[in-house]
Amino acid sequence: MASVLFLLLGGGLLVLCVVVAVVVLLVVLPGHTSSRLPTQPGKLVVARRHVARATAIGFAVAVVIFGFMVTSANGLNASGAGPILTFGLAPAAATLVLLGALLVGELTLPAPVSTVSATHVPAPVATIAPPGLRRLLWAWVALLTVCVVVFGVMSGDGTFLPMAPVQVDGSVITQGVGPFPGWSYGPALLAASALVATCAEFVLRHIARRPAAVTTGDDVMLRRVSATRVLRGAQLGVAVTLSGVLVYGGTGIELAINSGTGVIVLTLGVITAVTALVLTLVPPRWASAAGPARTTNSGANGPDVHAVTHDPPRSGTA
Repeated sequence: MASVLFLLLGGGLLVLCVVVAVVVLLVVLPGHTSSRLPTQPGKLVVARRHVARATAIGFAVAVVIFGFMVTSANGLNASGAGPILTFGLAPAAATLVLLGALLVGELTLPAPVSTVSATHVPAPVATIAPPGLRRLLWAWVALLTVCVVVFGVMSGDGTFLPMAPVQVDGSVITQGVGPFPGWSYGPALLAASALVATCAEFVLRHIARRPAAVTTGDDVMLRRVSATRVLRGAQLGVAVTLSGVLVYGGTGIELAINSGTGVIVLTLGVITAVTALVLTLVPPRWASAAGPARTTNSGANGPDVHAVTHDPPRSGTA
């Protein structure tokens, strides 16, 4: 009966993920323009729609991948590490798919005007990436590292958390609580999350160095929008992995020790997931503000030159 219930719940989750993916594709693919921006030149509209569609496709596929991995974990051998690893690696796998789609979107931007492309100067990543979200991404990785090490030391065989021995009829019985994010699971989850953060940095580097797709001021804005999407998705994927480790670890600690410590750890896991989700949907100013940039022109009638410094934004004559 329990297996049937898990199957129904898993199938329902997968169907929900597919429905969400289809809705995103239907809403975004026909055309996407932001109400926050005034009417822009044609090239900027085309570039923004191209990036938005790549994001939508990546998000839709990522949602399906996540749902498939979570539901398929129920059908694997429950006695091995396979189901837990499949379940735990789902956020990182989905995030890598999203990052790949964002990178493809940047690589396939419509060909820029030759004069604009020729005068482009690669910008430092810090000038287009939100510093708050970038620091938060690596903070999640650091916290996950601490959790993996601590839980690994606490775990017995790397899979279960040992409980106090119980003496029954003169025999000592050793028990354990699991699955517990010890050495059998933690390093793989940490490696996947570190890979997500590294890939995010790679995509950010490409965004900062790619040829200009539109004129200078608009191109800087386009880069910052893309960089923000990369970091919002990456930090969410790592935070969800960290949240799962804390929830499983807290549950095991509470069952094994029953001291209230496990409840605190479990609560921290829930807070981590909620915080990451809120920052993804509504990033605060400290998480979304990118570094200052300056753009200049080569002359009264010359093309725009993209150069990034730490001076006040946009000066010169058109």
